[in-house]
Amino acid sequence: MAHLLMTDGSMRRVDGTIDLGGPPRVRVQPTAGGGVVVMSAAPTTRDGTPVPGNLAPVLWGEGARVRSGGTLLVLEWQAAPRPHRAGAAASCRLCFGRLEQDAWASVCGCDAPFHAECHALCITCPACGLPAGGQVA
Repeated sequence: MAHLLMTDGSMRRVDGTIDLGGPPRVRVQPTAGGGVVVMSAAPTTRDGTPVPGNLAPVLWGEGARVRSGGTLLVLEWQAAPRPHRAGAAASCRLCFGRLEQDAWASVCGCDAPFHAECHALCITCPACGLPAGGQVA
């Protein structure tokens, strides 16, 4: 997942379901397509526009300001690399070299794997076209 959630001055990556206490109770749920859906029992707006059913979808690659009751959530898309264990048949999206299974690899926000050295050379991700965003230590 490549969405970051900022609320109450703290920022965290949306890697799984996030339940925010209430009132109102708010849930941020990642979707299979790389986006997120914000659900709430209270009337909800996305970027100032009321959303039907109090469900505010934020698609892959988008950001949004979602307000539910008095709670403001800022969702930002970030295509920054993150460390990840390489799978069995993983190969670098830049040099196409093999990544050793279970070795640490650099992964773009779109889940494209890279050698850390290769990802540091990228200006944009060859898989998704978004800015590659720096190095992973």
